[in-house]
Amino acid sequence: MLNETYIPTITYQEKTPKRIDKFLAEKYPEFSRRFFQDGLRNKEILINGKSKSPSYKLKEGDKIEIKLSLKKPVAIAELPPNEKVKVDIVAKYPDFLIINKPVGLVVHPSVFDVRNNSIPPTLAGGLIAKFPELQKVGEDFTRPGIVHRLDKNTSGLMIVPLTQKAFGEFKKMFRHHLITKTYLALSWNLQKGITNPKNYKEPKLYKTIATPIGKSTKEHTKQATAKNPERLINPKEAITLYKIIGYDKFPCLYKIGKIKKQEKTVALIKAKPQTGRKHQIRVHLSSIGLPLVGDSQYTSRLLKNCNKRLFLNSDFRQNTPVSSNACQKKFANTPYLRTFFDGALNKTEKFSSKTESKNSPNFPHHLLHAHKLEFTYRGEKYSFTAPKPDWLESDS
Repeated sequence: MLNETYIPTITYQEKTPKRIDKFLAEKYPEFSRRFFQDGLRNKEILINGKSKSPSYKLKEGDKIEIKLSLKKPVAIAELPPNEKVKVDIVAKYPDFLIINKPVGLVVHPSVFDVRNNSIPPTLAGGLIAKFPELQKVGEDFTRPGIVHRLDKNTSGLMIVPLTQKAFGEFKKMFRHHLITKTYLALSWNLQKGITNPKNYKEPKLYKTIATPIGKSTKEHTKQATAKNPERLINPKEAITLYKIIGYDKFPCLYKIGKIKKQEKTVALIKAKPQTGRKHQIRVHLSSIGLPLVGDSQYTSRLLKNCNKRLFLNSDFRQNTPVSSNACQKKFANTPYLRTFFDGALNKTEKFSSKTESKNSPNFPHHLLHAHKLEFTYRGEKYSFTAPKPDWLESDS
């Protein structure tokens, strides 16, 4: 949208470099940082006449041209339905739904989205398009029928109450930990002691991680865990049960000191969170040396290159990629990795060793899936299992 009131070009006059999105959000606090990030990506904000990424650091003298409307938006009073968001319904009952949320879909809009009247596609919008009665269910009009959440890039099962009475009952069940949730995760294995992954046998019992979780004192956008709660901001009790159900090897270039490594063990994990803290599984598993594959936020710096690129080749030092067929042959005994690798290669343009850094496929997200839900509702037992995600196993 073109600016309704002309705003002259802004000149950055500070000597200290600053990210363009942060600078604009501070200059115009009534708009969110994401509002300006979207404007930069859509080329509606130019620096020195050219488009730049939100991470661009302004230098003294830079000219900033804003083509967006900076008229103060009017906050919405009702969440609009979004028919473009398709809802995958696993089961439907008079009082509730079980849905399978895809990767990449936000559950509900943020406070800034509402304040700026810029609502992205959300599960909530898709739900009220299909079930308008949900507008009256819940505690907040921006979260109709939403009694629990999954991260944007976590897929899997969710409960959606269809009545206010059911909403209250499920909320109480979640508060008292009466709903069993089982997740599947693929993690980098930084633990010691596994010498032969092929001979590994799944244990019967789960292990427990019981360290509190709170905001990180170093990075406030991240969660953290520590045995000493004083090292956290607003720490809360957090308990996760987990067990490793399988291991395999993944080609990955990294260094330990001056020693070059060419592969890393990955672990397939079942996790059962007993509490509902933000990013709980990701934070807890990372704290014991099992950071999720594809999780750039909570993965060790040691493995940053492993999350950035897939080196699916037999000669890692030459960085010569192999074909999809060769990939399947190499990982014939690894179905939960083979499908993911194959899909990543198919989505990537043909590339040579010279263009590897530009065109190699990235991990698009952390590999975490809410696989199973179990609970008793009004005296009746329910159990639901989601289809396995595409990175886990082939349907063929």
